[in-house]
Amino acid sequence: MAGCGGAYDIKSLREIDTPSAGTPFTQALTREYRSLTLYKADYRNDWPNAYLFAAKGMAASRGEDVLPEDPDDWRLSQSHRAEFHQDREKLIAALATGRTEQPKAAAKAQAAFDCWIEQQEQGWQLADIATCHAEFATALAELGTRVP
Repeated sequence: MAGCGGAYDIKSLREIDTPSAGTPFTQALTREYRSLTLYKADYRNDWPNAYLFAAKGMAASRGEDVLPEDPDDWRLSQSHRAEFHQDREKLIAALATGRTEQPKAAAKAQAAFDCWIEQQEQGWQLADIATCHAEFATALAELGTRVP
């Protein structure tokens, strides 16, 4: 997905202040991916991941279903891969009702999960890994699911 639009997607997503298409969930998800994209592009110069999150944000801005990242698409240790698979299953279950009942928390949980998996693959920005994981756990708890 990272090559779907590249710089065009980042520029387009940057211009979306208030998404108007889609559901309250996809609008909130657009905002979450916008924040993540701009952080990756403007503060980290992490262009491949900025492009990935921009493509997801643009899809959400069109009201499309955007799924959380699949752990099998990332270079993770076996123990981390197992943990991410478990937590992704919890997230998918929480999104089933959270998308309509708590769209902002659901969007935050999904974007934080994607942030966490991306940071864990890189493996060296320990504070960022911890922040993304904590945001994911907090949002998932708000949706009624606990993460150890």
